[in-house]
Amino acid sequence: MSQETLTIILGAGITIALIVIGVFIIILLSKEFNKLKSSRKSDNTINNKQISSYNNYDEFLVYKILKEVKEEIGGHILQNIIIKDNLNRLTEIDLIYINKTGIYVIEVKGWKGTIFGDEESKNWNVINNDFNEKRENPIKQNLNHIEILSNYLDRSINICSLIVFTNGNIDSIEHDSVCRVDELKDILFDRDEEVLSDLEVENYFNKLKRFVDNPVMSHKEYVDYINNLHN
Repeated sequence: MSQETLTIILGAGITIALIVIGVFIIILLSKEFNKLKSSRKSDNTINNKQISSYNNYDEFLVYKILKEVKEEIGGHILQNIIIKDNLNRLTEIDLIYINKTGIYVIEVKGWKGTIFGDEESKNWNVINNDFNEKRENPIKQNLNHIEILSNYLDRSINICSLIVFTNGNIDSIEHDSVCRVDELKDILFDRDEEVLSDLEVENYFNKLKRFVDNPVMSHKEYVDYINNLHN
């Protein structure tokens, strides 16, 4: 066999070997890329779940304060609980805080402007830059939440309503259940009369926790519900 033939055969062998190695590298890179893509998708899913735990930043501010209170006096916090009323309609509760001083159902409002209203009004007025916008009465709204929630708990338990404003001027609002976000911590600390035992706190928490772990709606119902919130 001539030197030229050997050179051609050797060259062809090297070329084939390089092609095989190249294909192998491409396959490995493709697998690693898919793993990375899948990992990023998983991370995004986790982040989206974490972010969706709060409908807005105002709820997050209130949650942070509740967490600080919880670290000092104990209890449990639940957020964005969606339950059904007797007519099978969905309603959402922003936050619930349970400790030995009671069960607190918290409605968070981030309205901006000067706010006017009372317990009996159907709507409240929010005046911002000379624009007057009517909003649902949050006192009645939260009392409705409590009424529905009572169907899932012992109706003899006294559930406390708190409407927390993170923005806006509420100087004209005089009601025990309405407060500013910077007043919330003192309000909770001032309520030092224990009405629930440790066991009762755990029992109520477990009853309500199932609506976070196992929502009362299907995925389609949830998507429709969220979409309707923004329509």
